[in-house]
Amino acid sequence: MKLDKPAAIARRNEALARPVLTSSNTLFAILDRKRNLWWFDVPVAWLRKNSEYVNLLLRPQATNLVSLQLEMEPMIADEDDHVHGPDCNH
Repeated sequence: MKLDKPAAIARRNEALARPVLTSSNTLFAILDRKRNLWWFDVPVAWLRKNSEYVNLLLRPQATNLVSLQLEMEPMIADEDDHVHGPDCNH
């Protein structure tokens, strides 16, 4: 069964209590079995536009679908190139 990005988004939204996936906030990838890897082409402009969270839909096999929602938090480097993030203790 062929499952493209719009069909994967529709299937996942059906399973969610509050559907949140759209073509503009979701990336979709199918497992490359020859190299055993996932490939997401993520343009920097896309990340800037979707700065709150990013949804990843992965299709490892013909019938199942895995979804991940990643929160995007800004990280700011100071003059010493130290990056301030959620694990920073100061």
